[in-house]
Amino acid sequence: MNQRKFQNIFSWIKERFPIPHALLAGAVYMKVDATLRHLDFGTIRGIALTLCGVASTVLFFLLLRIIDEHKDFKKDALSHPERVLQRGLITLHDLRLVGILCVTQITLFTLASSSGRFEGLAALCALLVWTALMSFDFNIGNLSSKRPVFYALSHLFVTVMIVGWITATLSCSPLTVQYAATVGSVALYILLASAALEITRKAFVTQENLTEGDSYSRVFGFKRSVILAGLLSAAATTVDVVIFLGLDLSMGIFTSLCFGFASLVFLSRYYETEEVRFRKLAVTMIGFQLIASSVTTSVPVLIS
Repeated sequence: MNQRKFQNIFSWIKERFPIPHALLAGAVYMKVDATLRHLDFGTIRGIALTLCGVASTVLFFLLLRIIDEHKDFKKDALSHPERVLQRGLITLHDLRLVGILCVTQITLFTLASSSGRFEGLAALCALLVWTALMSFDFNIGNLSSKRPVFYALSHLFVTVMIVGWITATLSCSPLTVQYAATVGSVALYILLASAALEITRKAFVTQENLTEGDSYSRVFGFKRSVILAGLLSAAATTVDVVIFLGLDLSMGIFTSLCFGFASLVFLSRYYETEEVRFRKLAVTMIGFQLIASSVTTSVPVLIS
């Protein structure tokens, strides 16, 4: 690849996987990593390996974006001809090469962090198999329009598998019932927060210029979509508070409640006024809650 091609790939990343997406992906890793350290369950790693873990998780979410670009290429060529990929500045072949590099980095990190155990590699294999099934819509053509609820659940479930992969990679001993409950709670929180974020982001007021499957308002209706997003956000906040209570982190409880309350306020305003700015603010608050949850979990173990 020449320099111009690299610049175009970075332009595509900036367009389709911007910094906020990377921050959320990195927050997922740090939330799991820090929780394991609080439980004295994870191996002790240096800053370099921790950064590699963050990068690997970010790259996995980038891989999911690459898969979506392949699945939606023809549709996006009609609805978004202005995008970098649709303009021909890069090709699907270029993205496949980036995807191969992502998988290589993720695999190397898993092998380097597994402390001689094979659970991490097994979890990664399961994660990649599920991702491959997602890429083919589980052999159900145009799954997003035929079975939109299953499509959403299958894509959200990958967050649970990512938590399982991180846990299996970083764990230094077999998972006990006590630790499994806490890690399971973290997986549940990330699943609920991701679902709230996804549904809020696509709870559109109107259906103008939308293709099939692009809006949860098509499936549930606008009002019900916003209510569902609010319920998921409240559930995510509740689970996160329970996790922080178990870890005895009062600052985490405070920040989670603050951002959770703010997201519900903006969702309520969006429900009443149908103004797009309130939806965007609700999305921002849900995202900030996940990042703040990760930070308040991580800081005590990083400075200790």
